[in-house]
Amino acid sequence: MNKKNMGSFLKKLRNSHGLTMNKLIEKLDSENLTVTTKTIVDWEKGNTVPELEKLVFLANLYGVSVDEILDGERFITKEDLLKKYPLFAEDFFKNNNEDFFEKRTKYVRKVNERFKGLVKQFYDAGLNNNEKAELDFIFKHKCKLSDYCPVSSNDEFLSFFNELKDLKIDGKIASFDEFWWEAQKLFDNEGSFRTSITFSDILEEEMLNEENHFVKLLLEQAEPWEMDMLVAGLQSFDPVTPNIEGHSNFLIEYKRRHGKEFNREAIFKSTLKFLLTHGAKLNPLFYSINVLKHKKIRVIDRLEELYKLCTRPIEIYTIDDEKMGFMKRQFIKNTKFNRFLNEYFSFLSIIATQPEVPGLKPKDLYDLVLGDENDERVVRLLCKHRNIDTDREQSYVLADANSYLLQWRQRKKTFLEREKRIEEGYKEIKRLEGLLSEKEEFFEEPYTREVGPKDSAELPVFVKYVKSSIPLSQFYEERDEELTRQLLAEIDQLTVQEIREKYFFKETIDGGEDND
Repeated sequence: MNKKNMGSFLKKLRNSHGLTMNKLIEKLDSENLTVTTKTIVDWEKGNTVPELEKLVFLANLYGVSVDEILDGERFITKEDLLKKYPLFAEDFFKNNNEDFFEKRTKYVRKVNERFKGLVKQFYDAGLNNNEKAELDFIFKHKCKLSDYCPVSSNDEFLSFFNELKDLKIDGKIASFDEFWWEAQKLFDNEGSFRTSITFSDILEEEMLNEENHFVKLLLEQAEPWEMDMLVAGLQSFDPVTPNIEGHSNFLIEYKRRHGKEFNREAIFKSTLKFLLTHGAKLNPLFYSINVLKHKKIRVIDRLEELYKLCTRPIEIYTIDDEKMGFMKRQFIKNTKFNRFLNEYFSFLSIIATQPEVPGLKPKDLYDLVLGDENDERVVRLLCKHRNIDTDREQSYVLADANSYLLQWRQRKKTFLEREKRIEEGYKEIKRLEGLLSEKEEFFEEPYTREVGPKDSAELPVFVKYVKSSIPLSQFYEERDEELTRQLLAEIDQLTVQEIREKYFFKETIDGGEDND
């Protein structure tokens, strides 16, 4: 209770009811509650607190509660809060007029600033009843408890508030910045209107404009760790979501809108440059890492696996000439050529029917598909099979053939990777057979597992996890300003692949034994 606030409130109530001190004395006296002018002056200056029976009388007289008098203000209502924060009103969606996004940005800014301001008020001096109610209101409309906040109540806000109390008495926290860093670990942003920054905010090229409403919010409201998070996302993710190269119409529309040809690499670099020139830093703390682990494997189990991969005959099904409508199971030798024929049967059928390749034998098709120098020829054959017009700019041709090319190239890549495993498998079989002859039952094998977000939606979850176990000081220690300046100086001379290899390197750490 703040006596001065209570006194000012009592004076305000008396004046609003048109009562002089003498009139108030008469009303109190009529109820056998005798007071003097000095008593009222002391109340209204906050020198003393009215006795209980006099508090009850004053509350009834002014139409307020005793708690409101003691708190020094009328308690705020839900209606009051909805007027103050129309962003959370049900009809806010309906008012989708020309300035809707500008209004939304303004209210999101207001919500974020007030939420952080109330947390600071709590840290500095504590909250009165109305301030706590306001914090409760905002929290329930924009936040949910994170996985790192202990649940101490059925009411999520009370659990959050109890944790804030514990943080306030934590001797390790020496400033509000540290307090706010720890407080952010306790909640996640949610709600109909996002009040936080995500990777999706940088996916549209048009958004990278300081006049854009969302970008204004990004630049004004994002915490340093959120900006670093967006940059860290570029380690693995593309800032262009739509598959613009997936159809020539998309490329034509892009050129119409932007007055230039689509260039995915240029967009990546302009996005990265925009973030780094607006406060973000390269921060390896948020990068994906490789964890090197070791697992024990039974020799006989691995041998069985390798025999299946490398030497077991290939099972195929052909039409049974003797039984119409039936398929006949056969086995053929497990060789690279036979594996190729089996894997690419449907694709080879497409190629073999093209007029450009009359009379090609399987071996010729094998060389055609797997030979890197024949890539362009295969593209032409695919375009012919799919009736894709090749008498245009090459980028448009490739765009229309994109989905077919991706499937073919992925299958080719998968096939070659499998062949490499088989080649290595033959060597491993000899080594393992040697272990068996020496009566070795197990062997140890290292393997690498990548730890990090698999898509942009997992990025904030991953960063939240990383943040959960470190203090603010470590976050700032990891922000590499020198490396950031170096990247900005040479970004235009590097390819995206070179940028990722040089500046977004994946550290490899020892993860010990795998006991699973």
